[in-house]
Amino acid sequence: LEALDHIGAISFSKVEIKTVGEALRQYGEMKTRSKSGAKQELRRISQLCRLPMAAMRLEDMRASTLEKYIVTRIDTGTSGSTLKKELSLISCTYEYLIKKDGREELRNPVLNTDKPIIASARERRMTAGEEKAIRKALAEHSSAYLLPAFELAVETGLRRSELLRLTFEDCDFSSNTALVQQARKGRRPESVKPTREIALTQRAIEVINAIGEEDRVDKIIKTTAAAVECAWKKLKKERGITDLRWHDLRHECASRITVRRVPQPIIQQQLGHMSWKQTRKYQTFTRAEMANAVVFSIPVDQKTPTASGDGEPAILKTQLGLDELQKLFAQFCEERLVGVNHV
Repeated sequence: LEALDHIGAISFSKVEIKTVGEALRQYGEMKTRSKSGAKQELRRISQLCRLPMAAMRLEDMRASTLEKYIVTRIDTGTSGSTLKKELSLISCTYEYLIKKDGREELRNPVLNTDKPIIASARERRMTAGEEKAIRKALAEHSSAYLLPAFELAVETGLRRSELLRLTFEDCDFSSNTALVQQARKGRRPESVKPTREIALTQRAIEVINAIGEEDRVDKIIKTTAAAVECAWKKLKKERGITDLRWHDLRHECASRITVRRVPQPIIQQQLGHMSWKQTRKYQTFTRAEMANAVVFSIPVDQKTPTASGDGEPAILKTQLGLDELQKLFAQFCEERLVGVNHV
């Protein structure tokens, strides 16, 4: 990888690793290149190697040193999530030296370090007004692929990289499914399959079919991640939309299909998550969604008669607070999950 040139990749088989910086560079050379997030981790290694602690001898690194570093970074506005990734990288580097290089005399200082507090999972949902503004801005953009990319992201929940890799050959319109290339490096084949099958909603199929005949070859979205990111930032600034990320569209998809009563294991496969806990973090519900889900789960004979005389159901009027609705809806989801697992 070209990024290795920036951290001074060298042959470590003939050099005794003495400092933290040298160990991080070795880990980047020997292990990072096989990971799916190699580019980001190499950048993280480069940043750590520029710090004063990179010159410390491996055996001199202490938990107290790392804790002082954490405090300093937090004071400069660094998030707990970023610090956790840096500590994990240092820990993996020590474990690699201890196990692979036979450096049993070393102790992993991260094991005794108090971990930074991680912020709670994002609960940002796109409002109806924001969605309308985004659709209008993307429809007026010079690129014809940005609006379809946005719509498919909301409908399928695909990661941006997965969406940009999706081809027409991957889609099976007869079964309303698509085969997604996961490209997960550095994972055991038995734990992560190279592909996963997802469902295509009717709207997703309509978006794909709307692409012109001359463009219906190879990739569906013929643009780059940089172009998507640039257009996304520009339209948010112009429309006054704050704190909404492209990745939040996966949260939007997960939340929308959950209230449609799709079984949790299917949602997990749709999003490509390793565990149910990870999927649960992507599910955030509005007050109306929670209230409607609770009401629709009540047996028919227990429902309140309609207030209107035209046979239409009365509009839900609940006196429950948001906390009560959240508890009821969480209980509802847990009961459905238990039922699915039992089957």
